[in-house]
Amino acid sequence: MNKNQITGLLAGLLCSLHAAADTTLEYSTSANSQQPGAIYLTADKLRADNEGERTWVLYDRSANTLFIVDDDEGKFFVIDEAQVKALGQTIGNVNQQLEDALSSLPPEQRAQARAMMQSMLPGGGGASSADDSEAIEARFTGRKDEVAGIRCEIVETMLANQVESEMCIADPDALKLSAAETATLESMAEFAQTVLDEIKTNAGNLLPANFSGGSIVKVLESGVPVRMVDSQNNDSATLESVSHADIDAELMRIPASYQRDSFGIGQ
Repeated sequence: MNKNQITGLLAGLLCSLHAAADTTLEYSTSANSQQPGAIYLTADKLRADNEGERTWVLYDRSANTLFIVDDDEGKFFVIDEAQVKALGQTIGNVNQQLEDALSSLPPEQRAQARAMMQSMLPGGGGASSADDSEAIEARFTGRKDEVAGIRCEIVETMLANQVESEMCIADPDALKLSAAETATLESMAEFAQTVLDEIKTNAGNLLPANFSGGSIVKVLESGVPVRMVDSQNNDSATLESVSHADIDAELMRIPASYQRDSFGIGQ
């Protein structure tokens, strides 16, 4: 192999790495959809745009922080590790206040009140629910499909043994994601697990014992949804195209003129 051939191979390798550096996924959505219309993924950031509203979320892996951005209001919210801890503390305080309020009730009425509160929450099946049939669960069906030429596995989101929604999850390799982009997805999944763990640790009797978002996090870890169907709300999003063209850096930044807002937690 001569010098020119080696140079050509190296140039080709660099070009292929550059081409896979960014990924844009564009979806067709139902009317007034709450599903993402587009997902933008770089080596350390992920942005998802809400198709039905002028809001978007941005996850920054280097800061392990999620931003919720409202273009109409020119504001953004920050969810970082400190905010997650503050959220857990707030939930713990609410739980304690409710327990104090319920302490004067007879045991049977206290149990009924707790069950009623739990039933109002996703995955809440009541305090007496001893099995996992009432918990939110992601079921990997093993069934395969193809969306926009991308192979994917159908995953059903179950609640009380009923299908609430369905996703078709594609392996990152099928979408030609780089190792860094895949690491960003995995990091976001870990961050989601941290949030769920903090909520469960501090919620006490606000949540049933079988509450768990672990299977939902497993979906995030397994790949990228190329089709999402919310049968309860007649809402859907289907992948239309995949691009690996460079993403404008400004698209992955919050405009400097936007003001930080808060959820009233940890401030």
